[in-house]
Amino acid sequence: MKKIWLVILLLTGIAGVGRAAEVQTEFQPLEFRGKPFFLLGNWDARMEKNIRAVHPFLKAAGMNSVMLGIDFNDEKQYAEDLAVIRWFRDNQPEVAVIIDLQLSFILKEIGSKKLVPVPAAELPARREKFARTLQELRGYGNVLGYSIDELENRLHCTLDEWRKTAKLDQEAMDTALARYMEVAVQWVTAEIKTTHPEALFMPVQAWWTTYDQSDKLYDVLIANEYPVAGDQNQKQTYYTVAYDAQLAAAATRKYHKRCFVYCPPGFNVLASGAWKDAREYTREELRYLWFMPISSGAMGIMGWRQRRATPEFSENILFPVMNEIKALTPWFLGKQLDRAVRCSRDGDVTEYKVRKRSRMTDDEDDEFYIRPVKTITWIARRNPADGSVLLLVCNNSYQPEQVFFTFSEPIDAAYALELFSNQTIGLGGRFKVELKPYDVKAFMLPDAGRMRN
Repeated sequence: MKKIWLVILLLTGIAGVGRAAEVQTEFQPLEFRGKPFFLLGNWDARMEKNIRAVHPFLKAAGMNSVMLGIDFNDEKQYAEDLAVIRWFRDNQPEVAVIIDLQLSFILKEIGSKKLVPVPAAELPARREKFARTLQELRGYGNVLGYSIDELENRLHCTLDEWRKTAKLDQEAMDTALARYMEVAVQWVTAEIKTTHPEALFMPVQAWWTTYDQSDKLYDVLIANEYPVAGDQNQKQTYYTVAYDAQLAAAATRKYHKRCFVYCPPGFNVLASGAWKDAREYTREELRYLWFMPISSGAMGIMGWRQRRATPEFSENILFPVMNEIKALTPWFLGKQLDRAVRCSRDGDVTEYKVRKRSRMTDDEDDEFYIRPVKTITWIARRNPADGSVLLLVCNNSYQPEQVFFTFSEPIDAAYALELFSNQTIGLGGRFKVELKPYDVKAFMLPDAGRMRN
């Protein structure tokens, strides 16, 4: 990470802008302890399961959120898990806790890799324990929300039987699956709204085809995609994050939800599937995968996963990128000024061959389609502390791109500082941005007080 621009960021505290080509609903930030909150987290935040603390280097890199599980089926472990959440409440109250709900409690296992919604006869006992737990957690004050990991991948194996009994066998697969998921989590979401109404339901959804199928599946969607790294002469799949984030943003707007959170890769050790022989991400590649969803409106990043990251990868690749996001958080939470900026490439798309559903287990789905991805995504935000503006720009194309930005009215700033390269660019009536494939640039306009939507 370039120390020069980080020092500038931390000393001056700089912020955001907006878009003129499209008038879109503005996403609202999360709130934690009554204040706007840009979530920055990573799975496996603790170094080991029995250590009740965020990994110290993760904490230094800006991590402010942690996923913690509760074992509802083992009383001893249940008590220990609650004790860990209390430890965070008492020792690191600034860290927001998201409860990763236990799948074997939320669903019922009926065989190997076969899960179904909990039968009606078994629900009262589970609801009673869940309600009691929610009531206690509400009193802790440090629980932001509750999550379930990739419900689609748990239920699709038993979907066909349920479709017949529910008389939905003529429905499209993703529509039927969304109804099935609604049935599975209805008792969970109802109990959260009744007993812990301040908390959010924040599931990680795996299939992008389900995001816009129901408004009952999430308060805040956590979308996830883990592209395979590759050299320039090798097929890369970084664009899947852009496509995925685009669909998450569209579904969030469709259902008038507050915002969405994105879960990008944060690992270099995964010897299975498509990642088995892949090289690890470079810092520039990881920067793109973490910043790109933000350029589409994400109000939080939850990386996956620390336990699969070596110390060298964490120190040299992962933590520097997290530090960059941490430094820019005041702008991400600042006023959205997208209507004050015009981009010459707003209507352009790049077409990619993408899997119909992602991410099905065991590569079960071999259907592919040609789909458009916005070539350039960007946001502009103002830091309320000093009026400075951040223009974050991402190239989602496999080839170099050039783009011009103009402002809807004259601004006071004479130059922009590109933070990752520490280069100064003069501002005239417009300014040109050159982008490499899958590139990210962050421009700071240090004196843009007159800029308005």
